[in-house]
Amino acid sequence: MSDAADQAAALLHDGDFDAALDVLDSALAADPDDRDARRLRAETLTARSTPQSLKAALADFDALPDLTADDALLIALAHERLDDPEAALDHLERAVERWPGHARLRLRLMEAAFKAGDLPKAQRAVRGLSDDWRMLEYAADLTAAFADAPGADDLLAEADDLYTMALVSLPEADWTRPFRARIVLARAGVNLRRYLPDEVARDAATAAALIPSEPAAGFFLGWSLVKRGSVTDGLAKVRAALSAASEPVRDLLWRTIAHDVDFQDLMNAL
Repeated sequence: MSDAADQAAALLHDGDFDAALDVLDSALAADPDDRDARRLRAETLTARSTPQSLKAALADFDALPDLTADDALLIALAHERLDDPEAALDHLERAVERWPGHARLRLRLMEAAFKAGDLPKAQRAVRGLSDDWRMLEYAADLTAAFADAPGADDLLAEADDLYTMALVSLPEADWTRPFRARIVLARAGVNLRRYLPDEVARDAATAAALIPSEPAAGFFLGWSLVKRGSVTDGLAKVRAALSAASEPVRDLLWRTIAHDVDFQDLMNAL
């Protein structure tokens, strides 16, 4: 890193954005080819996030001859903050072509494509993800979140597949138990929305074995029992789970069953 960039970085560490930008402005006025200073100024202007600073950041990135994948992420962010999602999507698509193995770029492209309603492009983006369980879990979360979009009926099945891939990639160890439980419960939520009680019961049992005190496991098991005809036992488990759950977890569980009107009617009768 150049001396000017080092000095500016120290000022940024202390929270002095204005002084850091003054240093970078002076350095680039003296040496427009100082790539370190230009990149740091672009990053700082992006973080400032005003319309003027974002446009200036894009100009700085455009002047860099050696863009990186991290630069590409910030460029897309700047376009989005300038309310230009089409430019962000186009830039991310070209960035993924240049760095096809960059998982964060693929996830950002996937998210931007979902927001634009371009489901095929989002699905193409996720197919190139590596076997990193964190990335696969995040991709599954994104896919499930956008499954209510028009014409997105297949996304729940795809989210199920992605959660399963994440579980396969997750190491078997004590430290992974809470992560595994979280993924299994997320998959249960997806399969609840698909009205698959056997699959939901499977995941609820797995989660309960991993974390016996997890209320969501009891909730999903109760839902599956109701759907398979054991209404009294199922509602009792649901009632106990909701009583034990924190308010955020209760809210999440209610949102999960938002499309199951029959079950909501039973719940409202509790």
